[in-house]
Parts: sequence; C-alpha cells; structure tokens
Amino acid sequence: MSTCADSFLHEAADAPPLSAELCRDIVHAVGEGVLTYASRAPHRIGFVNRAAEALIGHARDGIVGRHVDDALRLAPGAGPVHASLRARLDDEDAFEALVTTPWRPAPFPVAIMAARHLDDAGIVVLTFRDIGAEWHAREGLQLAEQVFEYSPEAILVTDASGTILRVNPAFTLITGYRPEEAVGRSPRILRSDRHDADFYAGLWRALLEDGHWHGEIWDRRKSGEIYPKWLCINAVRLPSGELRFVALFADISERKAHEQRIDHLAHHDALTGLANRRQLQARAPRLLAGARRGEAGAALLLIDLDHFKQINDSLGHDVGDHLLVEVAGRLNAAVRASDIVARLGGDEFVVLLGRIDGSRDVAPLAEKIRAALARPHEIDGHVLHATPSIGIALCPADGATLDTLLKAADIAMYQVKAAERNGWRFFEPKMDEEVRRRQRLAADLRAALAGRQLALHYQPQLDVGGRRVIAWEALLRWNHPELGQIGPEEFIPIAEETGLIVPIGAWVLETACRDAVAWSARRGDAESIAVNVSARQIEHGDFTAGLVAILARTGLPARRLELELTESALFGDTPRVRATLDGLRALGVRLTLDDFGTGYSSLAGLNHFAIDRLKIDRGFTAGLDQPRSAAIVAAVVTLAAALGLDVVAEGVETSEQLAFLMDKGCMIAQGFLHGRPMPADAVATFAPVPA
Repeated sequence: MSTCADSFLHEAADAPPLSAELCRDIVHAVGEGVLTYASRAPHRIGFVNRAAEALIGHARDGIVGRHVDDALRLAPGAGPVHASLRARLDDEDAFEALVTTPWRPAPFPVAIMAARHLDDAGIVVLTFRDIGAEWHAREGLQLAEQVFEYSPEAILVTDASGTILRVNPAFTLITGYRPEEAVGRSPRILRSDRHDADFYAGLWRALLEDGHWHGEIWDRRKSGEIYPKWLCINAVRLPSGELRFVALFADISERKAHEQRIDHLAHHDALTGLANRRQLQARAPRLLAGARRGEAGAALLLIDLDHFKQINDSLGHDVGDHLLVEVAGRLNAAVRASDIVARLGGDEFVVLLGRIDGSRDVAPLAEKIRAALARPHEIDGHVLHATPSIGIALCPADGATLDTLLKAADIAMYQVKAAERNGWRFFEPKMDEEVRRRQRLAADLRAALAGRQLALHYQPQLDVGGRRVIAWEALLRWNHPELGQIGPEEFIPIAEETGLIVPIGAWVLETACRDAVAWSARRGDAESIAVNVSARQIEHGDFTAGLVAILARTGLPARRLELELTESALFGDTPRVRATLDGLRALGVRLTLDDFGTGYSSLAGLNHFAIDRLKIDRGFTAGLDQPRSAAIVAAVVTLAAALGLDVVAEGVETSEQLAFLMDKGCMIAQGFLHGRPMPADAVATFAPVPA
C-alpha cells in the first residue's frame, strides 16, 4: 500500500496514468483511514481517504490543509502524557489511543500506525482504524475475568463429561478445595449423600432439556462439614460446539440459621422459649382430632400465677421475667415430651395434654404442677411465692376446639381465683352460669353508682376494756333492683377487675366522711371512721390529693379518718405507693393493715411502713378453738405490742372469743357480739350492749 500511496502522492513521471489512478482507487477502497501530513512544520494534512473522512467525521475539503493535530487529537487522559498526537508519533510508530476530532468530540478508540518520509518527500503517511468493537470485547473479557475472580459466589466450570476445568477463589473459600485439588476431578467430591439418585437424575434431566437448573442443595466441604447452598447450573454451548456447564453457588448456612431463628421467634415465646399462642393454635387441632374421634382423650390446663402483678410492681420486671422463666422450666419438667406447654402472655400458661383417660389421668398431673409451682422461688436474693390457679377443661366433654377449651378452662380458673387460689378445678357447666352472672354484674355495677343502688352500713369497733366505741367501719352494700341484696364478697372482686373500684372507692370515702360529720352532733368527735382502700385506688392518679379535696368538702378532720389497707396494697411496694402512704401519714390519717396474716408481705410491710393498727382476719378469730389459730392470734398480739401497734380483732361473735382476746392483750374488737352493720341513720343513737 505504501508504494501505491507513494506513486499517488508524488505522481511519478514514469508511472502510467492508469497506474496512479489505480493506486488512488486502492487507497480509497481500503477499510482503514489513511491521511498524509508534512513532516516539517506546519505539518499540514495533504490527503485523506474516504475511510479517514468517515472516521474523522468531516469531508476531505474541510480536512486537507489543516494541522494534523487539529484534525485528530489525543483525548485527555488517554494514555501517556504528550503534547499532541504528532508528538506521540515521534516516539511510537504504532499504538492504540482514545482520540477526538472537531466533528466527533466524544472520544473513540483507534489503532494508529505511521510510515515516515516516503521517497524522501517529507511526507508522513498515517493509517488508523476504529477499534471500538475490539475494545468492548476486551473490556467484556476483562470484566468477566474480574467477576470470575472476585465474585462472592463460588463458580465452577466443567466440560460435557462433568470434569472440573476451572474454579474461582470463592469456590476455595466455601468448599476448602484449592484449584489444584479440584481441577480434573468430578463435582461428586462435594456430595453430602443427603440426596438420593432420583434427585440428581432430575437435576441432569433439567440441565439437558432446559439448559439450566437451580435450587437448594446440601453439600460437603473438604473438612467433612455438611452445609446448605443455593446452586444454579447453566449449560453453555461454545462457538466451537463444545458444551460447558457453569455452576454458581452460595453458602446459605447463615441465611438458613436466620430463617430458623425467625421461625422460632414466630412460634415461640421470646422470654421463656415455650410455644406461643400461634404454635398452640397450629398444633392443637391435630392433638384434639384424636379426642374428637374417641381414640384418646385430651385436656387443657390454663394456669395463672397468683400475686404475680404484685411481684412485678414491687421488685421490678427483671425479677418478674426471671420468675416466668423458672415457671416455664418447672412446667416442662412436670409434663411429658408429647404434651404442649405454651405461654399465652403475661403470667398465663397453657398445658395441652393428649392420650389421657379422662379426669383420673389429669388430676394427679394438675396437683403435680400445682405443687411444683407453689414451691418458693429464689430469684436475685428474693424468696418469692407465686402459687398457681389452674382451670381444667376436657376434650370432647367440655369442648372440641382450642377456643372452647380455653374458654371453659378460663371459667374454671377464675373459680379457683375467687376461692382459695393455689389450687385446680375442672370445668363444670354451672360455672358458665356463674360467669354470665359475673358479666351481668360487671355491666350493672357501672349503673349502680349513678342509680343510687349503693349504700353504706357501719359496724362499730369497741374498746372492750372501756366499753366505748372508738371507730366505725364503713361497709359497702348493693341493693340490685332485680337481684336484691348482693354481698360485697361477690361484687368487690368484680369492681377490682373492671377498675370500677376507683370511682366507687371515691364515693365510699366521701359518703363515709360526710356521714361521720353528720352524726358528730349526737356522738361527738372522738370516734373515727374506717374506710377500706384497695391497692388499685392507691396506685391510680394522685390519691392523696383526691383525699385532701374530700376532707375539705366534708369538713372531717384527717385525724378522725382511718384507712384500712389490704396486704396487697403494701405488697406493691412501688415509689407511688410509698409516696402516697407518706403523704397520708403527713396529713394525720391513721393506717390499719387489714386481714393481717393472710398474705406474704406482712412483716415486710410492718418494717417499711408506719402502720398504726393490725387487724386480725376473721378467719383466725373464728378458729380460736383450734390450737394453730389460737397460737397465730397470740403471736400477732405479741408482735403488735412489741412494735407499739394497736390490734383489732374482727369477726368476734362469742363471749369465749372475746375472753381469749382480752386475755392475750387484744382490747379492740369488732363483730356481731357488739353490733351488726347498720345504716347511717341508726349510728347516732347506737349504744353498746353489755357482753
């Protein structure tokens, strides 16, 4: 080509015209761009062929005569630093570079070759061609190689027979096999033997028919460890016609473990690890199905911890949580592996039993659970008592579904709560009637306060030595318009559960204070008024401020008011309770600990709070003819005397009881022996009857 260009450019005299024309046609016909420029300044372009016109992006007339560096420029950052394309040509005869032209400002890659000083004419012939496609191909290969080397997924390439040809670094990282240990061998070195022949037959069938397969598979590392991986295999046909298989896989052990953790959390209680309500609902139908078919019985035990709220409130949620974990452990230890133990929430647990033969199989287990949970719990230095109340429902007698069994067991459990607690009961149909009555009373109680159905009666407390009344206890009565008189032992627990005890308690306080002021004209102002206050009232809002307002409205001096607190109020030894009791003492209100000896926190309450009086529960008074009760009463009186506290014995009904109490030093009595509860208008004229 250079001879033709030389003949063409210099139009040699001895060359036939046809030969020069032929050379021009040849130069224009070649696919590479050809241009010439003068080797001496000002280095102007003398000729461009058609391919050069196309590459430069302009017609020959606008190119010829321009400085070569003006027509074809090195793109910035396209390689070694040179002042111009011509300067680089001085150093290299052939190279690749990114260039631009005035008419193609976007850089494009070209391969450039220069032939200098043809026939000593001072002409430089420059050939160049667009190599964009080659660059892209090389970039693609380089990128593919980078992906292969740095992919976080393992890559394995085999031939058509399954012999490993190549592996990447991630393959070694995941499997433990170095390239020299894997290449030339079969992928069978990775098999875990967890999949049978049918599995692999299906894999190969999909590869050969569809050209790809993907799925989860268990494989073995070089160390022998079995692990799960996600595998994708593709069949690749090379231009030569040869077949290759390319496998990509990732270790999904962590993902599987994460999925298992999520599944565990979704079906288990996060605190105790027991089954949660969702898992109980999922597993119960299968267990209950056999009972419905008569194959074997089933039973559901609903367990609620007694006094758990007081433990949580007084000692904190951390202690409460530890207690729940210990309870869960004792429940698991008490039942069979096939039984279901679940936590529904809070301090409520369920045990679902299968393969039982009626109540005779369940009763021993219920007692075993009761005894296990009733044992003291030693947690963070505290000895805690959280006895269980257990309701039991049988399948299919009491219900055929989980929901109906839960409802029946719940009814039975509340019967235990309403009685002695720390026990268990089977559901009985009559219990459902009692529940409906409780629900009705809860609804009617809301209207009782506004409808003037509630009233206060008062029972005297006497100083039996001086035969004088020292206080009157306000006792709440409910005259239901349809059901008649309803005892406080029935409706007070309902008021506590529903929260109605707060507005009812406020009404009792204000009414009692107002009545005490009203009868002062006849009885004087030496007698106190005693009002029962529940733990919920103490913990609700600012109880002290509400009491101050009541005393201001009624005009009753604070010194004439006694508040009788249950042990549960002191058991909830929270900052709010402490602040409230301190505020009451500051007002001059007297505090009595009611039902002393029936709970677990009596001594702690006496130690922490400034109590004025102890009130002996009527159960001990009624049992004075029994040595144990008599000993307890004597001990309480001795304890109170040592602490400088007064003692009030309630439920005194006989002269023998009174004589015993006086002999032990208890000089304040309340009971039918000295006066029954009476309406407010009868108090003014009351006079003690000699015993």
